[in-house]
Amino acid sequence: MKNAVLFRIIYVLSCFTFTAAAEIPLAGKELFTKMDADSGGLVSLEEYIQFGRAHQERAGKVFNETVARETFAKKDANKDGYLSFVEFSAKNKPNAKYKSAEEQRKEVAARKKAEAIAKAKADEEEEKKREAKREENRRNRSVHGGGGGDDGDDGGKDDGDE
Repeated sequence: MKNAVLFRIIYVLSCFTFTAAAEIPLAGKELFTKMDADSGGLVSLEEYIQFGRAHQERAGKVFNETVARETFAKKDANKDGYLSFVEFSAKNKPNAKYKSAEEQRKEVAARKKAEAIAKAKADEEEEKKREAKREENRRNRSVHGGGGGDDGDDGGKDDGDE
């Protein structure tokens, strides 16, 4: 259920992106990311065809599914039914060594986990900074006699003087 909702959100957002940028050519990682509708780190044949059809139609061109399937098959070097970014962007060198879909999924999961850990650490550091600032403000209030919930700052105004 959660994945279906997430897919719909991504799909709706991608539709807005296509509409706004139908004439802007996409390249490299940006193009691959837009094709990867489920954000799984790999592009399935269905995602490839769906993206190609939508992109061509928005550009006012005819979509040829047969050509899309053939192109996908040529790019899918390890024949697992998915394109990794390496496969997608490669010039299909003969005898190149490609990782299996399972190895690619593990790498994507590890990368996402590392990104989540890095974000959590950054958030934790930011919270520590905020807490240190709050503590400093509390100390300043107690030193300057600003207790009782007042921070001691009246904006530079004296009572009765304006």
